[in-house]
Amino acid sequence: MGKGLGNRSFHGNRNDDKRELQNKLNRMQIPYFDASDKISARTWLQKLQTYFTLNPMVEEVVKFATLHLDGIADNWWHHGLFTLGHDTSVSFDELSERLLNRFERKDENEFFHDLALSNKRIL
Repeated sequence: MGKGLGNRSFHGNRNDDKRELQNKLNRMQIPYFDASDKISARTWLQKLQTYFTLNPMVEEVVKFATLHLDGIADNWWHHGLFTLGHDTSVSFDELSERLLNRFERKDENEFFHDLALSNKRIL
């Protein structure tokens, strides 16, 4: 064995490698999404997808994602808990679709028109 390697093999200790990766993931900064021009909803969701690919959390994905909403986006989410039914079991895919439908549109009148149409279909 080479000098300074101690009991580690040439390829390293897998448990140490996993622990090091987990420590790096824990230090990763997930950006907040506030519906401003800083970051688009699509880009924010792509960053979250990458994070979740590297750090799987099956049951807590939506909670983790919504903790990173701020400003208008956070208000939209909490308002939706009561009026749009976000409080039902929502998957990350459903959250993504709702977020993109709400914040990726450039014309707010189009959003409200679509919302009015969807409410008519529900009634």
